[in-house]
Amino acid sequence: MDDYYLYWRKIERAFYIELEKYNEKISDDRARLLLEALAIDNGRENAREVLSIRMNRSNHYHFISIGLDFKLYQARRELAIFMLYTPIDERMIFLTHMIDYDVNVNVQKQALLALLSIASRESEELMLKALDHTDHFIRCVALKGLNEMGSVHLVNVKNELRDDPSGCIQDQLKKVILD
Repeated sequence: MDDYYLYWRKIERAFYIELEKYNEKISDDRARLLLEALAIDNGRENAREVLSIRMNRSNHYHFISIGLDFKLYQARRELAIFMLYTPIDERMIFLTHMIDYDVNVNVQKQALLALLSIASRESEELMLKALDHTDHFIRCVALKGLNEMGSVHLVNVKNELRDDPSGCIQDQLKKVILD
C-alpha cells in the first residue's frame, strides 16, 4: 500500500484512532472517515478485517447505514463483505438494497455473493431476478446459487439460459443438477 499512497502509514494510524473514537461515540463524520480508509485499503483487506474485529458490534448498523450510499464504490463493495461478519439482523435487507439499487456492478456482484453465503435459501427470489441482469458474472453467480440450493426453478432456468452467450453461464449450466 505504501507504493500507492505516500502517506499510507499516517492514514493507517489515523484509521485506528478514528475507530477508537467511533467506538466511544458514534458519529456520521467518523463513519465516513473509516469508509474512506476502507475504500483506499480495499486491495489489502486489512481495514475491513480490523473493522470486523475491533468495531463495537452495536455500531455495525450505523456504520453500514452510512456506507450504503458512500461516494466511493470500493468502500461499498468492501461493506458487502463486511456484512458476512456482522451479527445484525438487517444485513439481508442491506445486501438486497445493494443488489437492487447500487449503481456499481462490482458492488452488486459482491452483495449477491455475500447474500448467497449467508442466506442462500432466502435469496432464491433475488437469484431468479438476477438472471435477467446485463452483467454475465451476476447471472452466473445467480445460476450457481440456484443450483447449490436445489431450486425447483432449475428446469425452467436451464431452458431459458441454454442460448446465453456467456461462457461462464454455459459452464455453470453443465453443472446444473436436475432431480
